[in-house]
Amino acid sequence: YSATSHAPLFADRHVVVAGSDLRALRAVIDLRAIAAHVTLIAPDRDALLSYMLAQQLLEDPRVTVLAPAKVVAILGEQYLSGVLITTPDGEQQTIPAEGLFIENGLEAHTRFLGSLVNRTTTGHIIVDDRCASTYPGLFAAGDITSTAYAEQILIALGEGVKAGLSACMYV
Repeated sequence: YSATSHAPLFADRHVVVAGSDLRALRAVIDLRAIAAHVTLIAPDRDALLSYMLAQQLLEDPRVTVLAPAKVVAILGEQYLSGVLITTPDGEQQTIPAEGLFIENGLEAHTRFLGSLVNRTTTGHIIVDDRCASTYPGLFAAGDITSTAYAEQILIALGEGVKAGLSACMYV
């Protein structure tokens, strides 16, 4: 699921990225430098084209953008051989691929906090540089925060240490 972590495994291979947001576009950017070809399957063409980065990818010969379309089946026996996509008019197409990255963004499950903290529209807790939330004494770290790249293990670990130290200083 993480092109940032796993892109090097797909050097000179055909890969598919599924998603319409900035996370999907960043995955395509990471992969196009090393993959033989990248196909972006985007369910929402308008959302995709709202990013300048998407405009650049449309002109890249190493990238094919299929939008609007969505993945309906993952094909292969022991290993991935391709994906089956469908368009809004019902047309189906098989895209050969040796790798698939599902980059539909992350949703943080933080509803249990109610109105204690400020959150992004996806539920991520907004924290400052000390991992402090807007509620005094409540610190957060990792992929439930608004911190950039916090879903990456090493960054999440560092943020966890920072949050722990900040909490100790608070107490």
